[in-house]
Amino acid sequence: MGIRIDCPHCGKPSMAPHEQAGKRARCSACEGIMRIPVPEATLSSARPSPPANSDAFTPYSVPNKAPIIVTAPSVTSRQRRRRRSALESALGAVVMLSVSIGGMAAGYVVLDKLGVLDRFKDKAVASQPVEQAHAAPRRQKRVLILPPTTIVEVPEQQPETIEVVPTSQTIVLPKTLNLPNNLDLDVVTLLEIPTATGFSITSVDDRLVLKGKTLRWHAVPETSEPIAGLTIRDGKLIFRWLTDAPDGGIAAVHNSILRIERPAGTETLAMRMPVFVDPIKLDFKKPVLRVTCGCDHPPPFDSIRLTILAGHDFPAFKTTGDNLSSMKVRSETIAMFNMPSSAEGVGIKFTMRKRGRTVGIDLHTRYRLPSNYEGSLTFSNGSKKRKEIENLMNLANNASLAMSNLQRDVLRRESELRRCQSMSTRRYIGRIIATDPSLVAEKNNCIRNAERALRNASADVLQASKLIVDLPAIKTELQATEHISSLVESIIAAHGFTHRFYFVVDGVEVDLVVSK
Repeated sequence: MGIRIDCPHCGKPSMAPHEQAGKRARCSACEGIMRIPVPEATLSSARPSPPANSDAFTPYSVPNKAPIIVTAPSVTSRQRRRRRSALESALGAVVMLSVSIGGMAAGYVVLDKLGVLDRFKDKAVASQPVEQAHAAPRRQKRVLILPPTTIVEVPEQQPETIEVVPTSQTIVLPKTLNLPNNLDLDVVTLLEIPTATGFSITSVDDRLVLKGKTLRWHAVPETSEPIAGLTIRDGKLIFRWLTDAPDGGIAAVHNSILRIERPAGTETLAMRMPVFVDPIKLDFKKPVLRVTCGCDHPPPFDSIRLTILAGHDFPAFKTTGDNLSSMKVRSETIAMFNMPSSAEGVGIKFTMRKRGRTVGIDLHTRYRLPSNYEGSLTFSNGSKKRKEIENLMNLANNASLAMSNLQRDVLRRESELRRCQSMSTRRYIGRIIATDPSLVAEKNNCIRNAERALRNASADVLQASKLIVDLPAIKTELQATEHISSLVESIIAAHGFTHRFYFVVDGVEVDLVVSK
């Protein structure tokens, strides 16, 4: 039999062998530390008798060793106790819940018999709002019912035929019998021409022919169709369009001149009114400015001409290339503005070209510096170039101040290179002198670093020397940019270029687009 031990922490009984009496042990249930008691018989037998000649007494002490694990009861009994404790807890909870429900039911019965609940019910009913007799009905969802789709057949509309009749507007000429320069076919159809003897029409398109009193359009060489009527009756010139005139015939009429012959001489009228536009203003926000000849029924592109004139407030300029007074498609002219020398300044290139179904002029603004640098003249490009020149100026000024330091740095790098080259790579290994690979690698690395530093220092000296030599040219470049800036400001302040698109028919110039 062993020694029975009751755990002082959880009360769990355990058994320990007699050999472990007096030692510490760990409870297998709660893992608490406890001491194994020593039976009285063992204690008395183990205690030694005091010596005869000494009064000292030494008690018996149990060695303080590590606690042992005491064998616990079987797992089955432990599980049985756990289940019993869980069942007891559940039964207790059920009993408490039953007592609470029974108490609440008994209280409700007592309050109902005393009439307390009836009074609370009456107060609750009185506090509720009275429902209105005509309460608004609840809003119901609206359902959108679409009618069935029907296909409606729309009868094909025939083009309406509009007959142009002479207007009531009449131009009465002075006694000198001078005719106007232009005849607006869309407005004026009745013109008083006294003492006229005859008239004829000349167009840039040979397919337009005047036969008698009718203008006929030969779309096909062997056939023709009437498109307009032109006659003189009672001293009045009457022009009338015929219905369904083709576009080619209408353009041919607009690009023609009318000759009226009288005893006093021959007068010519252009069969169109010019389009008036604003002058060309240079826009330095974009590198290219495009101006087109926007008019109705333009003549053939090869017959269109352009004249460009600058106002009196423009800076003086000279032109190279084609003449600005009579440019045609694929012609090019360069205008160079007032420059101190031919190597710098502002230039504008005028290029007349055909784009699709229109003819226009492209204006390219360029600038040139004394270093022969040429670029597009825009605000962004000019500002960028000016900053580059200013940075070069600052670098050149700094280079002249730092040249002595740069040269000393080159001398120091050369000395460092000589020191690296003179490094020894041999040492004693035992009792002999031999080459050490580690010293060889160290020397080569030192030489490479010194050579790289010397190259960089020499490049700095060379660049600084070049900047010092170019300093006068950089100053001239900066002055040229200031001159170009003032020149651009004067061009912007000017009124602009006046221009005129026209074509020539039988030696007569007919205006298409004219700037005011």
